[in-house]
Amino acid sequence: MIQLKQLADFVLIEITPLEGVLDYHKKLLIGLLLGVGNYEINYNIEIRMYNFSRKLVVFFIIVFAQSSLGTKSAQIKEQNLGQNGYRKYEDGLLIQWGHLTNSSAGSATIWFPISFHDASYQFVTTMETVSNEHTLYTALPYNKSASYVDVMRKFLLADNSITVGSSTRSFDWIAIGR
Repeated sequence: MIQLKQLADFVLIEITPLEGVLDYHKKLLIGLLLGVGNYEINYNIEIRMYNFSRKLVVFFIIVFAQSSLGTKSAQIKEQNLGQNGYRKYEDGLLIQWGHLTNSSAGSATIWFPISFHDASYQFVTTMETVSNEHTLYTALPYNKSASYVDVMRKFLLADNSITVGSSTRSFDWIAIGR
């Protein structure tokens, strides 16, 4: 007897040995497991197998009804998960991130771990500040190429007057493109 149980994202197939062989049902089961044909699943299928001395339990992991073979799921081609890292997918999508520590005030150059295809990627920065400061910090990209981006770090202090200047503040960044 075969029992199919849908559990979260895998199917448990339990085969209990019986005597004799039903080739049609075996072919049907193989077709179901490989995703071949448009068979309806009959949870009361009996398959008789020769020479099994004990119960055979087979786990097939299925990502929502089929394996990811032949689907358009995102497959990771290569990655580096460090502080300045990246993840590149088979379809060409490239996500890179990092942290720029203090350097000279104003302009800074960020070299990407690997180059983008061209300069049409998106680049975002974020800077931390303390809660009681009246200062706004930013890092603005002004010169993009496939392998690096130049950023201008600025601050705006809004106390009794407004002061604008260059910053040495560290920041985190993320870039997404291909």
